[in-house]
Amino acid sequence: MIKETILLAIIEGLTEFLPISSTGHLILANQFLTFPNHFASTFDLVVQMGAILAVLLYWRKKLIPKNKAELKEIFPLWKKVLVGCLPIFVLGFLFHEILEKYLFNPTAVAGALLVGSFYIWAAEHYVKKNQQKATKTTEQMTYRDALSIGTLQCFSLWPGFSRAAATMGGGIFSGLSRAAATEFSFYLAIPTLTAAGIFKLVTVQLILTQEQIAALLIGTAISFVIAYGTIAFLMKWVQTKSLMPFVWYRILLAVVVLWYS
Repeated sequence: MIKETILLAIIEGLTEFLPISSTGHLILANQFLTFPNHFASTFDLVVQMGAILAVLLYWRKKLIPKNKAELKEIFPLWKKVLVGCLPIFVLGFLFHEILEKYLFNPTAVAGALLVGSFYIWAAEHYVKKNQQKATKTTEQMTYRDALSIGTLQCFSLWPGFSRAAATMGGGIFSGLSRAAATEFSFYLAIPTLTAAGIFKLVTVQLILTQEQIAALLIGTAISFVIAYGTIAFLMKWVQTKSLMPFVWYRILLAVVVLWYS
């Protein structure tokens, strides 16, 4: 199980914050691995905790207050984050069983990769056409902006669409700069992924073995390290470059998956 653990944790760390869908990649990877099916979905969600820790560490100065004065400055941002998470909390809770039954398969992932590619392309087109408008920072965004981005985040319930793509695009459509949209996407990941992981652990009827517990711990540690590097890379990338390379990658992967299927 150790080889599968390392591979899946690396995939999680690399893909969680890039607009290419970590869930989609994990579903595809699990088609070729001998990971126990009853444990795979739990593993995929729990190792996201490593990615969350990476976000908290990278953005600790903006997200974790050291005193009351900083708390007053940071609290409005956290309120926007929570407002942005409300739509996916509701829809995820109501429809998680239906989604897992019908969309957690390679063909559905390929469809989401393609649809999400056009979504990202539209966001990049918007940036080029509205360069003077897409300049808001996370501090300047409104609660309405946060709710709009959070509503679009619900597209990520379709595995393969990508939570990062949905929120980055939503931020751009709401007038945020590409960098600010990416930053807010990271913030939204904290409560969204935490809630998904906790919900899975509470609802799943699974007694973990010592080997599986070890796999979760190792996987979480690896995903933390890889995700931190990915965050640093992406923030540097979006300062000067577009998201179009990710679009072409998504289309290529979708074609390969459909051909193989």
